[in-house]
Amino acid sequence: WEDTGDLLAIEEAKKHLAQQEAEAELAAAAREKEWMEAETAGATEELAPGEGSIVVLAGRKGSGKSHLLRVAESIMEAGAEGATQTARLLHAADITDPGVCCCEPLAAWRPVVHACLGLEEGDERTVFISRACREWAAKHLEYSTTAQQTLVELVRGRVRPPTTETDKEALVRLVVEVVCAAALGWKSSEDKQGIAVVVDDASRLDPLSWDVILALARRLEASPSDRPTYSTVPLLLLLAVDVNPADGSLLCPPDLGGWPVLT
Repeated sequence: WEDTGDLLAIEEAKKHLAQQEAEAELAAAAREKEWMEAETAGATEELAPGEGSIVVLAGRKGSGKSHLLRVAESIMEAGAEGATQTARLLHAADITDPGVCCCEPLAAWRPVVHACLGLEEGDERTVFISRACREWAAKHLEYSTTAQQTLVELVRGRVRPPTTETDKEALVRLVVEVVCAAALGWKSSEDKQGIAVVVDDASRLDPLSWDVILALARRLEASPSDRPTYSTVPLLLLLAVDVNPADGSLLCPPDLGGWPVLT
């Protein structure tokens, strides 16, 4: 009987411990959501007057950065206090996905460009891609032939790695122009929304994809005298970046600027 009593006591203790752990998880989740709401609110509120921002979530691998990104997304999708969605959410491709060719230049940005051109998700039909690229180039570029073809190749995942610094800069500039033009176009539409681009596992991006992020960062920092058209781009970049466990440094290019880093 003593053995039976001990077993029952152990089982009760396990149940009590499990209940405590569940309550602790709920409390932690509530605090996490409250913290993320406060941090996200500041960034998304800047989209209202048309000013963009970059928010970097930094932490060691497995620390829950991806989960925090999902929390931020749900907050923006719901809007503040039941209001309309605060930003149109676009997702960079997850380069850890086996279906994504990580050797493809700017593979992470392909779905973002795809959406910014107004193409439906998953629509890979050549005729629609060509038409969307042709219309965008005609509207935004004076010399459209080369850029239009590059845009088609990028959206179809067939862009060739640039071999010269000039080609690299042109490709990066083209992606930046597409994203910024879409953000301004959507902001001026009836929806009155900016764009939020979510980039998970940003530390694993290829250098060219980081060049796009850094170029967008410079564009968001630009003063009206630098470039009036894009001085207030309604664009929010949400990046999840790994931290070096040895020294706590961010595993990303050092010239990201003075944007807020949440750890």
